[in-house]
Amino acid sequence: MGRLLFRGRVVAKDAAVILVDTSLIVAWMDPAHRHHQECWAAIRHWAGRDSLAISSITYAELAAGARTREAVDEALHGFTRIDCHSN
Repeated sequence: MGRLLFRGRVVAKDAAVILVDTSLIVAWMDPAHRHHQECWAAIRHWAGRDSLAISSITYAELAAGARTREAVDEALHGFTRIDCHSN
């Protein structure tokens, strides 16, 4: 089963995926952050080579940072969201 993207597309089961950490996303989203340029360059570089993903935990952390669900969805529209499950 593929992973659902924010825009409703599906990624192949064995596709290469880079899981992006919350700290990188925060710096990428905030132009005033001291590491914004480096994070922006890294995301731009790797987005052209592999699928970028965030975990449901990263999504929740961003939403808890006073952002609306719509704002988080819009900012992350190109990222795959991987849900974390425990058995």
